[in-house]
Amino acid sequence: SLASSALARMTTLESLDLRACTKLTDEGLRALQPLAGLTQLDVSECPGLMDEGVRAVARHHPLLTTLNLADCAKLTDFGVASVARLKRLE
Repeated sequence: SLASSALARMTTLESLDLRACTKLTDEGLRALQPLAGLTQLDVSECPGLMDEGVRAVARHHPLLTTLNLADCAKLTDFGVASVARLKRLE
């Protein structure tokens, strides 16, 4: 998609606020994979997010120091537990 290709070129992006993006899905989170330098991500209030997307974030963004998952109603304990691998979270 156009958004995915645009994100792929933003390899030095460190902070991304997607709070309350009601159309954001797990696929959208997987599209963030090229943003290897991401240290801050806010996806709070995104009702379409599920465990798989959060697991992808945890797998591909080890530099995250801040991750906001508040009010993501479809996330379960399993998805939230996957962020435990993010050793830099504050």
